[in-house]
Amino acid sequence: RVAFLESLDDDDDARAVVDVQRGLAHALGRWRGRALSPSKSVMAAVYGEGGHYKRHRDNDVERDTGVPQNPRALTVIFYATPEDWDDDHDGGHLRFYPHDDGWKSNGGLLGDKDDDDDGRRSLGGKGKKINNNNNQAANNSEAEEPYIDVAPRPGRLVVFDSFFGHEVLPPRRDRSALTFWIYADYSDLDRPPKADGRGAD
Repeated sequence: RVAFLESLDDDDDARAVVDVQRGLAHALGRWRGRALSPSKSVMAAVYGEGGHYKRHRDNDVERDTGVPQNPRALTVIFYATPEDWDDDHDGGHLRFYPHDDGWKSNGGLLGDKDDDDDGRRSLGGKGKKINNNNNQAANNSEAEEPYIDVAPRPGRLVVFDSFFGHEVLPPRRDRSALTFWIYADYSDLDRPPKADGRGAD
């Protein structure tokens, strides 16, 4: 179940999320060489038992032009799962593929001169899992492609590059989250991106 919330002024929790969104955009200032701004809506998503969202990217670039498909630069997820959420039993992890970068693989025009040295490579390794009490990564040697599993713990805030591949693994009970995006200014590119692209993390 997914709903886009356009007016957030009447809800204290939603306003707090918007404050975080604006604060992140202001604190980061720029991403991949672009000025940032908060989006105007928040997506509320609830996955029931066995629900899943297949692997995707929240933004991508057109192969022929190198222009982003929409304004999204960063994806921010706030988990509103029950306080007694059990990482191992309840599941519902966000599986994040740090080497699946649609900007790099499709020749984007966004222009990080030092993109190979920005720390993203440190996320590699086979099958990292972030769900235990001290948030250390645990290796899963059976994985063929590097990934990171992030448990949807209550109150956890996850921020990642919208051009990276990710999916939602099935939970064993209702898994609730608020998702919003921080936009980048691509207005100087040959063909401006579409107004938005909607997904359901």
